[in-house]
Amino acid sequence: MSRTENAVVNPQVFVRLFAQLLLITAVIWVYRIENLFGFYKIIPVVVAGFAIHSFIPLRFRPAFLFSMSIVGIVVLLQPIHAAALIGIGLTMIGICHLPVKMWMRVAALVIIGAGMVIVRADLLSPEVVERAYQVKVAAGESSRNSWLAVFMSGWKTLPTIVIPLLASMFIFRLMIYLYDIRHEKPGVSIWQRLSYFFMLPNFCFLLFPVVDYSTYKKNYYNAPAGDIYQRGLSWMYRGVIHLLLYRIVYIHLVPSASEVQGLFGVAGAMVSTYLMYLRVSGQFHLIIGMMLLFGHNLPVTNHFYFLASSFSDYWRRINIYWKDFMTKIFYFPIFLRFKKLGVYPSVILSTILVFVVTWILHAYQWFWLRGVFPLSLTDGLFWFFFGLLALGSQLVEMRKPKRKQTGFSWKRALAHSGKVLATFSSITILWSLWSSATMAEFLELLGKASSATSTDVVLFIAMIAGIMVVGAAAQYIIYSWKEGDLKVPAVVPVRTYYPHVIAGLLLILAMPPVLDSLSEQNRQLMATINSEQLNRQDSEVLERGYYENLLEPTDYLSALWSTESQRPPGWNTQLSDVGAAQDTDDILLNVLLPSVETDWKEIKFRTNEWAMRDRYYSKDKPDSVYRYALLGASTEMGWGVAEEDVFEAIVEERLNAEKSGTDHKSVEILNFSVPSYTMIQSLKQLNDFVVDFEPDELFLVAHGNYARRLFDVIGRANESGIDMEFDYLKNLMAELEIDSSVSRSELFSRIRPHFENIVRWSYEEVASYAAEDGVKVTILYVPTLGGSNADNASFGDIKVIADEFGFDIFDLRGALRGFDETELQVAPWDKHPNKKAHKLIADQVYTMLQTRTHNHTVAPDSVLGTR
Repeated sequence: MSRTENAVVNPQVFVRLFAQLLLITAVIWVYRIENLFGFYKIIPVVVAGFAIHSFIPLRFRPAFLFSMSIVGIVVLLQPIHAAALIGIGLTMIGICHLPVKMWMRVAALVIIGAGMVIVRADLLSPEVVERAYQVKVAAGESSRNSWLAVFMSGWKTLPTIVIPLLASMFIFRLMIYLYDIRHEKPGVSIWQRLSYFFMLPNFCFLLFPVVDYSTYKKNYYNAPAGDIYQRGLSWMYRGVIHLLLYRIVYIHLVPSASEVQGLFGVAGAMVSTYLMYLRVSGQFHLIIGMMLLFGHNLPVTNHFYFLASSFSDYWRRINIYWKDFMTKIFYFPIFLRFKKLGVYPSVILSTILVFVVTWILHAYQWFWLRGVFPLSLTDGLFWFFFGLLALGSQLVEMRKPKRKQTGFSWKRALAHSGKVLATFSSITILWSLWSSATMAEFLELLGKASSATSTDVVLFIAMIAGIMVVGAAAQYIIYSWKEGDLKVPAVVPVRTYYPHVIAGLLLILAMPPVLDSLSEQNRQLMATINSEQLNRQDSEVLERGYYENLLEPTDYLSALWSTESQRPPGWNTQLSDVGAAQDTDDILLNVLLPSVETDWKEIKFRTNEWAMRDRYYSKDKPDSVYRYALLGASTEMGWGVAEEDVFEAIVEERLNAEKSGTDHKSVEILNFSVPSYTMIQSLKQLNDFVVDFEPDELFLVAHGNYARRLFDVIGRANESGIDMEFDYLKNLMAELEIDSSVSRSELFSRIRPHFENIVRWSYEEVASYAAEDGVKVTILYVPTLGGSNADNASFGDIKVIADEFGFDIFDLRGALRGFDETELQVAPWDKHPNKKAHKLIADQVYTMLQTRTHNHTVAPDSVLGTR
């Protein structure tokens, strides 16, 4: 059939296909598939475009597809960014067709690329352009150069939004395009050229398959449209399933480094790290599936890569587009150059050089995505061993070609299972190496397996043997089915309908009545699948990153990268960078500075003369005042929100408004909160200077992640050789033989059993102070966004300790319950509560204060009691 005939789809077939697309779109919306990338904005364009594209004449379809891409850009980006992306993109495509020699075109593209490098690397920072603009304004030229104001509005995010997108669209496709057009026959539509670079899904997914230009053209409606569309929908379903499985792996299976213990713990950590590739596999299936909906019958991107039986087989199965790109652009030209040396030397040299280039190009790609060029030791070792093993596997295949086997043999089946398991295990180890920030981190992970007992080793070997037997049995079942010995009732075409059944079940499970009927454990599992929250490891990185400048994730497979990739320049600026805080050489680790006024997190940040982020208060407490001292961390300080929007300020204002015009005492809530503080620092604050403010009541803040934060503070202090100051902590560190030479993960394993005792000790110290000075103590249990499980698990422990020492406890978990967390966080890349969340917390605190007042007999001149 001709291409024109293939492009015609039967209306009845289209209705069936369109219904499938609507079903998968519903799953994408309900489960928020890749929402952080803005995919929810693009999928409606895909649905509407598919309906129109399927019935317009074939000659108009490439132009229509390009126009859809332009619509997608406009929907997804701000006008200034959209204009820059389209303008620069069209310019680069135009340069490829200038009537000059190829080297001149390449030189022009290199010049543009160099400019993009300068912008991406912040060598021409937004501040430089801002100063130039201010000079124009000062010279009175702003009215004549109003376009500069528009330009400045988009410039600050140009390096992090437009440049990465341009790079994703052009850095590899330009290589292929220039390679192919040298011998291209005339008659190719300009719209097909444009749509090759401006692929609609690309604007959501920066890590994009390297689509071959010749394949893109050649496979355009090379089969009946209905078949192509059905295949595309099947791949989209598969991609969604991969992404949902990734969420389960990411949240429930990937441990933090400090949690890994023993042989099985190390193996589990490595396997779960490798399984996170499901995200890339899922995105690639989703992307190419969408391209098939518009007639481009592209090949599969990944094919059963977990079942590869050798490294060369693995190279052929995983990220197939990358393999084809490297083979076409590098391997074949290099092989031909060395061909005169003989086949084996040519293969060896070509393979080695291809893997060296692959390493460099991956770092090059990462530069455009993140702005850094990561040529690390772990990267180099990964590609070295991967290339070495792939080369060895390739040479073995060349010397001993596979012979076609007839019949089934258990011996061959067990041998094949062993090869698959060996390949999977080797790749898993290499993947863990690649994912490690440093070689020391990887070696430390391996070292944790040394604690395995003989029983562990025996069980591990038995597990491997069991997997091999199961694999051989699976091969026997498949063989019997293919030979017809195993009868499977074919009631319906399973491969066609199973995705729709799964999609339907997913939608049913997401319905509130069904969710309510599930057990708590299953509800938590569904909540995991239905969100893009951070796992324990990334939460730990995020928590540390807020205070230690670690917030530069290097793994595209983690959700942390997704959120951080959207973070505007300067967002991760520390308070110390803007002169509002400084590090200390005591257990406080860092303090706010007094009388500071600056900009931070796109808001005004101010401290009073006592180094509190609060209004002015006298140190001496007036007799007419009931004074609270709030001891908390970043949330309570008001991270990312205005001073007047912090929940303590709202509560203080409401309480005083209520008492206005009465004889009751007014209220002061002094906010001593500092980012990263735990009960250890709060206790030092209390002893050193909070007592001087004569508080009537202490508000001690607790969170669900208190154990991790305690560990973080102790780890930071230990690494810096800072004195623990408190005898209890000093004795504990000595007892556990912890000094600055102990790694953080080893410190965690030693000190973890003592977390509850540390909290109990700190509260006991507060209780002693409170009893001596007649101060009331209330614990505010403040929920953490994305941490409901930890909140629920930790509340009971905190309450037991609070009851033991006679503290009141305000359970504020219900304040944020029932709300979409994305509505409550400061930004997609920052999980701190925003203005709305602070208002909800304030309402709950106020209500609980009022309830306690009415439920207890108190003096009329106080809110909760008197000293």
